[in-house]
Amino acid sequence: MSAVALACAAVLLAIERGTYVVIGRRPDLILALCARWGPARRRGPTAIVERLFYAFKVLQFGVFIAWCYVHGGGFPLPARNDPFVVTLALALAVAGQILVVATIWGGFMLVRFPHDDWYALPILETLYYLAGMWLEVPRGPYGARYASITFRIRSRAARLTEGSERSRPT
Repeated sequence: MSAVALACAAVLLAIERGTYVVIGRRPDLILALCARWGPARRRGPTAIVERLFYAFKVLQFGVFIAWCYVHGGGFPLPARNDPFVVTLALALAVAGQILVVATIWGGFMLVRFPHDDWYALPILETLYYLAGMWLEVPRGPYGARYASITFRIRSRAARLTEGSERSRPT
């Protein structure tokens, strides 16, 4: 397994998690961006976050394909494995449509198992998802979660638009 490839993957995949942490903890920043930046102002914060989500899925998939290309010497195709491993990998990949982490583990099990690097990116992504789940939602002094992010975004959006042309009756 290449340490350089792992470091590059770690940096690229961390961009997604870091962005979601900032959005979760400081939704006012995305609202401020949308208030100032022309294309974001027209689309609104929900559309911007949605586009970021799709862009990050493309980035994530690209990192996974590149990893398999670097370590497998070509485009990732299912390895000729034991039928049990292929069946299990496909089952995990299908379950992954519901559970994203299982999609990652199943996909890498399908295309990289039994190579010694097959688990590296799934572990990295699992750690990023767990850290993101913890960091995206601010907590109070005793670990309790604050009000939902959606409620906080809506209330901040209302405060930002108070007094603007949009909030005045016509």
